[in-house]
Amino acid sequence: MRNIVVVEASSTGFNFIRDIVNRNFYPIALNIKGDGSEESQAYKKLVNNSLKHIDVDFELLEEKDTYDETLEMIREYDPLLVVPGSELGVRLATKLSNDLGLLSNPIENLDAMTLKNKMQEKIAEAGLRHIRGRVVKSVEEAIEFYDESGFTEVVVKPIIGAGSVGVRICLNKDEMIDSIKKMLNEVNIFGNKITEMVVQERIKGEEYFVNTVSYNGDHRVTLMWKYTKVKT
Repeated sequence: MRNIVVVEASSTGFNFIRDIVNRNFYPIALNIKGDGSEESQAYKKLVNNSLKHIDVDFELLEEKDTYDETLEMIREYDPLLVVPGSELGVRLATKLSNDLGLLSNPIENLDAMTLKNKMQEKIAEAGLRHIRGRVVKSVEEAIEFYDESGFTEVVVKPIIGAGSVGVRICLNKDEMIDSIKKMLNEVNIFGNKITEMVVQERIKGEEYFVNTVSYNGDHRVTLMWKYTKVKT
C-alpha cells in the first residue's frame, strides 16, 4: 500500500486522512514544527487535538530541525504524493514534492501561491486587472504609500494568512495607521509573528471565490461561492 503525506492536516486537510484510506492508500500526517513561540505551540496543540478524532489508522510525523532532514525522512516513506492539508502546509509540501520528483505545482509559483502581494503581481504580469498595493514593515512605510497612492480607503492584511484573520478595512489614514500599529509584531492565524503587511486599495463590488483543480493543463472548477458581507 503506497503512502500519501499530508503536510499540516488541519482545516479541510483534516478530511484528507480518511479520504486517503478510502482510496486504499496509507496516510501520513506531517506536522510543521513552528517557530517555538507560545502562540505557535498553541496552534500545534489545536491541530493535534483535531487529529485525535480521526478514527482510521495513520502515522503522525514531526518536521525536523532542518529541511534536508525532513526531506530525507519523507523520502524513506517513498510516498506517492505529498499534499498540503492547509494554507500553512503549502510551502513545505510543494518543496518536498518537487525535490522528490512527485506530481506537484511548479516550485517557481510558490510565492504567488502563498504571499498576498505576489498573488496580485502574478495577475498583473498576465495583463489582467489587479489590486494595487505595497508590502510595508512599519507605519512610516504605510503612510508613505498611502500618500503616494491617492487612495482614500485601503485594506491591510498580513502577507501570509487564511480565513480573513488580520484583514482590516480602513476608511481613512488614521484607521490604517491604527490597524498597522495593532497588527505588526502580533501573531497570524498560525501563531507566527507578523513582520510584514500589505496595504492595498479597497475595491468594491460583488465578491466571489472560485476553487479549481488543474492537472496536466486540464482545469476544472470544483465550486463557486458568492459572498454577502455586512458592515458592522
